[in-house]
Amino acid sequence: MAKKENIKYAVTLNPKKKVQRFVEQVKGLQGDPHYVATGIAIGIFISFTPTIPFHTVIALLLSFIFRGSKPAAIIGTWFSNPLTIPVLYIGGYEVGRLILGNASLDSHMILTLMHTLESTSSFTAKSRVLMEFLKEEQGVFYIMMAGGSILGVISGIIAYFATYKIVKRIRFQENRS
Repeated sequence: MAKKENIKYAVTLNPKKKVQRFVEQVKGLQGDPHYVATGIAIGIFISFTPTIPFHTVIALLLSFIFRGSKPAAIIGTWFSNPLTIPVLYIGGYEVGRLILGNASLDSHMILTLMHTLESTSSFTAKSRVLMEFLKEEQGVFYIMMAGGSILGVISGIIAYFATYKIVKRIRFQENRS
């Protein structure tokens, strides 16, 4: 019976439960609201970039540079997951294409790449698949990077202020009790 509940919990798409789980994760983080919110914003930003095998490493590096919470940055990168990757990457590609111009690749090829990455189990194999794709389609990487960065900055700013407010409220309630 417990196994069934764990599976149900793991695949829930209920936005309210996802927000509650996010708040619970944030409650456990140490630091002031700015520190935690900076980490989350960095992780969200990185999740929009086509650097999937390196999200955690890049988020940790940026958290060090911008003095944000490293655990919060890792939590923020979880925004990029098998359900959201197609939307994030196609959105980034389309925004980048609007800014940098048309490319010869359609969104279907990006979806194919994402499915290949998802079905590949090892980090080494994922890195090899991504590097081969980027070698063949260098222009696409730049387009996705530009578009993903724009969407990531916008989402990161929104995430910063939302997280700041949540952490401030949590810390206030902790101090009252």
